[in-house]
Amino acid sequence: MNGIEAPFVLSTVLAVMLCYTGLLTLFFILLLLPQKIRPAEIVAAPSLTLVIPVRNEAGRLRHLAEQYGSQPFRTVVVNDRSSDISPEEFLRIFEGSGVEACVLHGPPFGKKAAIHSVAERADSEWILTVDADTTLLPNFIKALPALTDSNKSAWVLPLRPAFSRSPAGKFFDLEFIALQAVGLASARGGFPLLANGAAFLFRREAYLKSLRFRDDFDLDSGDDVFTLHAVARAEGTRSIGAYTEAGPAAVTLFPEGYRALKEQRMRWVSKAGDVDSVAFKAVIWLVFFANLIFVSVSAAALLTANFERFAAVVFLKIGPELVLIARGVLYFRRADLLWWAAPAALIYPFFFLALIFSATMRKRRNKDKRHG
Repeated sequence: MNGIEAPFVLSTVLAVMLCYTGLLTLFFILLLLPQKIRPAEIVAAPSLTLVIPVRNEAGRLRHLAEQYGSQPFRTVVVNDRSSDISPEEFLRIFEGSGVEACVLHGPPFGKKAAIHSVAERADSEWILTVDADTTLLPNFIKALPALTDSNKSAWVLPLRPAFSRSPAGKFFDLEFIALQAVGLASARGGFPLLANGAAFLFRREAYLKSLRFRDDFDLDSGDDVFTLHAVARAEGTRSIGAYTEAGPAAVTLFPEGYRALKEQRMRWVSKAGDVDSVAFKAVIWLVFFANLIFVSVSAAALLTANFERFAAVVFLKIGPELVLIARGVLYFRRADLLWWAAPAALIYPFFFLALIFSATMRKRRNKDKRHG
């Protein structure tokens, strides 16, 4: 590297890391801002349909019937090609429970198709989608009249990961909380980036209006982020709200074991390039380069025993991450994760880059198969 290239490379590295640090600092500040959602003018049952897509969730069906049978809104459970229960037995479980049940007759199939099959015919103003392994919390259910009485078109909801005992589970819980913090903060800042389909609330009219911006129904996942950005395009980014007033909206379970969790994350990462949002793609590239720089500079610094440079890059990248993660951990009432935050932050860049590589290779192989 000659004398001209070295300052340029160093200044570029510094600029990327400062941008990354600044973005995380902005997220942290946005999460600290107070929120007060005005009470509904008339406290009544919300005009809302709850949609629960299920596939091979036979063990949770009776729980769903008991949990949502007495709620003051319509609930529909949609069977998407379950192989662990017959359609007839599936429908019998919900008879007389107050929960409607139906079997998805496709094609298309999949979670997005299951949600759409109900949303396009619902007579309610709002649609709330919830996974079978996600439990809505009482405070959120009480807040629904105020949320549905607002001028928003969709709400990003905070989801608390259920307690996990394994080190791998805690690592992925921390990653999930960090993603939740980014999604909530960006929505509060008027540039929504992320949502999670385990629980997502949107206005039916806005959803139908946003369909003209959607071309993702052939993708396996993405019912959350594609819906979010399509609604933002149709109604404006300020139409997306972030519910942070009364703690988590729901508790969600994750698969057990590292392999299953890694597969889940790979599905999340693989759809990132298909999201039609300049802000989303810019942030994804910034995160990618920040992690790449961290791994590269850290390795070079340690190999040359340049511990000052290693400390500097750790301070610029890991410091703001730990502050944001600590805020998320305390908000989601998962103090058990605080001790794991620093090791997870150091490991994550290597995991993230490996995940990006694996997801890219898999996506390329799938594309070759479709065109082969």
